[in-house]
Amino acid sequence: MASLSEALSAALNLHMNGRLTEAETLYGRILDAVPDQADALHLLGLLLAQTGRMTEGLARIKEAISINPAPAPYHLNCGKIADALGRHEDALISYGHALLRQAGQAEAEERIALMARLLAERSFDAARFDEAVLRYRRALALAPSDLAASFDHAIALKRCGRLKDAAHMLMRTGVLEPALERVHVELAGILEAIGDFAGAAEAFTAAAAVNPADPSLFWAAAVMLQRSGAVHRHVITAYRYFLSFEPGNPDGWSNLCLILRCAGDRAQSVQAGRRAVTCAPVDMAALVNLGAAQLAAEDPKAAVATGRFGVISDPGSAMPLINLGAALTETGALTSAELPLVRALRLTPGEPLALAQLGRVRDALGKTQSAIQVLRLALATLPTDEEGWASLSRARLQAGDSATALACARRVLCLVPGHPRGALGEAMALEAEGEPVLALASYDRAIAAAPGLGTSFTRRALLLLRPVASPPAPRISVGRPRLMASRIGNAGRFGNQLLQYAFLRAYAERTGLELETPEWIGRSIYGFDDPLTGPILPTLHEDDCQFAAALAGHAPDRCAGHDIVGYFCGDTTPFAAFRERIRNWFQPVGAVAAHADAALAAVRERGQTVVAIHLRRGDFGGGRFWIAPESWYLDWLERIWSGLDRPVLYIATDAPHLVDRFTRYAPLQAADLTTPLPGAEFFTDHWILSQSDALAVSNSSFSVTAAMLNARATITVRPHRQKRRLVSFDPWAGPVLWD
Repeated sequence: MASLSEALSAALNLHMNGRLTEAETLYGRILDAVPDQADALHLLGLLLAQTGRMTEGLARIKEAISINPAPAPYHLNCGKIADALGRHEDALISYGHALLRQAGQAEAEERIALMARLLAERSFDAARFDEAVLRYRRALALAPSDLAASFDHAIALKRCGRLKDAAHMLMRTGVLEPALERVHVELAGILEAIGDFAGAAEAFTAAAAVNPADPSLFWAAAVMLQRSGAVHRHVITAYRYFLSFEPGNPDGWSNLCLILRCAGDRAQSVQAGRRAVTCAPVDMAALVNLGAAQLAAEDPKAAVATGRFGVISDPGSAMPLINLGAALTETGALTSAELPLVRALRLTPGEPLALAQLGRVRDALGKTQSAIQVLRLALATLPTDEEGWASLSRARLQAGDSATALACARRVLCLVPGHPRGALGEAMALEAEGEPVLALASYDRAIAAAPGLGTSFTRRALLLLRPVASPPAPRISVGRPRLMASRIGNAGRFGNQLLQYAFLRAYAERTGLELETPEWIGRSIYGFDDPLTGPILPTLHEDDCQFAAALAGHAPDRCAGHDIVGYFCGDTTPFAAFRERIRNWFQPVGAVAAHADAALAAVRERGQTVVAIHLRRGDFGGGRFWIAPESWYLDWLERIWSGLDRPVLYIATDAPHLVDRFTRYAPLQAADLTTPLPGAEFFTDHWILSQSDALAVSNSSFSVTAAMLNARATITVRPHRQKRRLVSFDPWAGPVLWD
């Protein structure tokens, strides 16, 4: 009789040769003789499964495992049969046992990974995402480089609301396969949702690198970069790159218009805004951005035209009316500005932007209590509107409530630290509260935040200058028709203020009007005693005054009974006939005159011919506020210096480090001459420029007005942008600023 091992070997041969009935019979006989023979049970279980009796076969293999759990093949085959029966969790456990007993068993490793992923996918497809997350984690522990499982795990995490975990998993997936566009797009979407806009921009950029033919990816990257608060030049580059693919995209040009305006490039901002409107003439967002760009570029009349076009294009919308109101406000047409804002509120009652703008207009019109009421309504709806709080601060101060004005200004600074109008409001309220030292510190902060804010400049100057140079008492009006210049001291700094006063006083004298001005530094420096501004008058923009025709007697006076607003940087030619009279007006008096004489004497004792140049930097840099390089001035000096009689160079600049480039000429600066005039530290520069023998100005009203007041200079030059050098010019025969 054959031994047990011989019988088992014979049964296995029959099994392997396909003689399954005979093999099954022989396995049965062996088990009749030895019921706990584990190998026979295992092999019989396999045979039963092969012949369609899977449940019975699985039971036999489990019986074998219970007798001898050590062999890895028992567990592997148990898993295969359980898998075939759809008992996937059981199969997964069996594959795990196989690996525990035979590490590195390739088939077990492959099957357990596939099974784990299959279970995870089934949970995902059934929308059981919490369960899917656990199962994908198990699948990835078994197969860390499984790209599909890694991606699906991330999506399951996303569906569970675990966005940060999902982003982390997508980053891991991107490492496994960097060229998979969908991974980067999904990651970008999640990062955007959690507020990581910089990360979203990076992810969209990576997606665009994979698929550079899809402009929408470059668009998304630019938008995310903008929302992240990235450096303006990077955002500008991103939008320009997108527009190189889609030059007709109005949203791209409109967003570029906005970011260029924020970057201070006003001319380019207007250009981009015009491209947006050209692409989509009735797109309200494009019109809004263009109008804002035109206002920033100090072209309020163009902004009004844009606003009117928006109203015509969409008369039932409040936004174009609000924009028109804002533009008219900047032109000084306050009464006209009020009407579209009221219409906007009829269309959308309670609209905070319309309320806030209307409040500012009414405050400027002297309707203080109405302004306060409207601004409070606006802020109740939009309490985070820093501009609304700044306007309310001003209105409260106008009403004599300096304590509340101070609280409102500080609310602005809490919302936006360093906000220029918030700092200005704080300073004015502190001054009204009798805190001059604290007020000065706030004025300095306002000027540092927005150097072009004329009111901060004027209020600080007055606070410091009055103890040194007290202004004369304003004279009493003699009853002539009134001409008001209420914006002097508020619209622009020293150069603009001189232009506003000079031209309006010349016009008033020519037409028999009484000029009224507010408190401004001209009263202390030049001894002006004009009547103070009286009751509010309707405003009229300088462009609507027809100065040239009226002065020449070709048109009737349109200015009487109006408050004239504008920066007066246009053509100086109509006022050239008044140049000597204007120069006589702008002679310093009192302590300022003594200061001016000492400064000029200190320069003239160094040489015979005073050569003065103005290098304007500060808040200049874009559009018509462009900066000429120092090399143009150096080239000019090289050409003229040797032909001058004992020349001495004076440099007026807000960027003292530039002086080092002129060391061969041993230049002087204000600090070399005398102690600065408190509150009017700029005056020494302006005075020396106006008294020099050869003058090179910047494209700035500061030095151009000095050239206008200079009766000594035999050489007067300014930078020419197209010729890229300094050229001779007549300050009384052309625009103040050159584009």
